[in-house]
This record gives sequence, structure tokens and C-alpha cells, in this order.
Amino acid sequence: MIRHLLATSAAASALLLCPLAINAQPNPQRSGDAYYQYDHHDRLMGRIQADLDSSQAAAAAFSNDGSRISQAREDLGIFARRMDDGNYDGRALTNSIVDIQRILDNNRLYVQNRQALLDDLGRLRDLRESYER
Repeated sequence: MIRHLLATSAAASALLLCPLAINAQPNPQRSGDAYYQYDHHDRLMGRIQADLDSSQAAAAAFSNDGSRISQAREDLGIFARRMDDGNYDGRALTNSIVDIQRILDNNRLYVQNRQALLDDLGRLRDLRESYER
């Protein structure tokens, strides 16, 4: 009788504690998990490249707008490749930030392209700040 009571109590305790143990598992999106960070950077770089592509497609054919965007794409690609290799390169990131700021300062952009690049610029600055802390 006592064995049955102990077995029943142990089983009930396990059922009650199991959900707590499952919830205690770390969330990779919050824990700084390397895969999550890689995925986050990969998506961020893809988004910025897409925004630069969109701005390039709308750039005036006979202006310096296209060359500024090409330079930004090249520098962002350098930064992204180094990040893919696991190396944070602050200088390459700063070059990308400067390039995008130069586009915003000098290019004639559609409102939606300008806003997208402004958002991208903010994300890159946040990224730099998070790595330099």
C-alpha cells in the first residue's frame, strides 16, 4: 500500500514538474545562440542588399547615384562575408554605414527607398553599437 502511494506520488510529481522543466529550456532567440545571431545577420544583410537593389533600379541612369549605391553594395558585401566567417570587422561596418549615409545625403530617392535606407542605417548603427559594447 505504501509502495503504491509512493509510486503514485512520484508519477504525479513528475507530471507537475515536467512543464516547468520544458519552459526552463533557453530560447535561442534570446540567449545569444550563435545560429540565431548568424541567421539574424544573414537576414539583415539580405534586407539591406534588397533595399539597395531597389534604390539602384530607380536611380537616374546618367548620374553618380548608381555608383554610390554600387560602392555601398560592395562594402556591405565585404562586411557580410567577414561576418559569415565569424569575424566582426568594425571598419567594414563603418564603411557600409558611411556609404548608405552618402546615398541618403546625395541621391535622389523615392520616399519609400529613402525610408527603407534610413531604417537600414539605423539597424547597422544598432549592430555596431551592440558589438562595440
